[in-house]
Amino acid sequence: MFDPVAIEIDEETKEAIREALEDMDKPVEINVYIGPNCKYCSETLKIAKTLEEVAPVRNGTRLIKVNVYEKDKDKSAFEEQGITRIPSLTFLLSP
Repeated sequence: MFDPVAIEIDEETKEAIREALEDMDKPVEINVYIGPNCKYCSETLKIAKTLEEVAPVRNGTRLIKVNVYEKDKDKSAFEEQGITRIPSLTFLLSP
């Protein structure tokens, strides 16, 4: 059966993303907010993890770091960022 929300990120696409990010010079944190019974959470997480995987490395550190917060387990993280819907993403420059 065809799943309209399932995505596949092939190597060609990963290479295009890698090239788009190659001039990146500051670290970024991608916070992914997910929860139960969420139709798009796994695909959103897959995209964020792909960004992390192909991000440039500077001084031995990958410039994109993904943090995952689950609605039932990380309520304070949801409240701190004002997250009310899932899936949600925030992109923050790391210090």
